[in-house]
Amino acid sequence: MDREVKGFTLIELLVAVAILAILLSIGLAAFLDWRKKVLVEQDVDTIFRFIQSKRMEAFSKKQSITVTVSGSQICANPGGCVDLNFPASANVTSFTINARGFIVPGGTISVNTDADAKYDCVVVSTVRVKKGKRRGGSCEPI
Repeated sequence: MDREVKGFTLIELLVAVAILAILLSIGLAAFLDWRKKVLVEQDVDTIFRFIQSKRMEAFSKKQSITVTVSGSQICANPGGCVDLNFPASANVTSFTINARGFIVPGGTISVNTDADAKYDCVVVSTVRVKKGKRRGGSCEPI
C-alpha cells in the first residue's frame, strides 16, 4: 500500500526557520544603520533650514536674531526652537544674525553620532551656511 505524504518534515521546517532568522538578523542590523544615517541627515537639514529661515527673517524684518545651540535643540531669540533627533554641539554656542543677514561669529554645528552619514555638520560663515562632513575634527563643506 503506497501512501502519498504531502507537507514538510519537522527538520525541513526547522532549517527554514533558522535560515530566515539569520537573514532577518543581518537585514535588521543593516536597516538600523541606514535609519541612523537618515536621522542624522534629517537633523543637518533641519539645522540648515532653520538658520536659513532665520537669516531671511532677520533681513526682511530688519532686526537681529540670536541663534543658540543647546543639546538637542536649536533656538532663536526672537523666534522658536526646533528639536533634533541627536544632540548637537557647536564651537560657538550662540551667534547673531544681524539685520543685513550677516552671521557673527561664524562656526560649525555638528550632530553628535557615530553614523557614517553623507553629511553630519553645518558650516556657518558670515555670508554662507553650508552642509558638511566631519573629517579629522573639523567640518568640511560639501
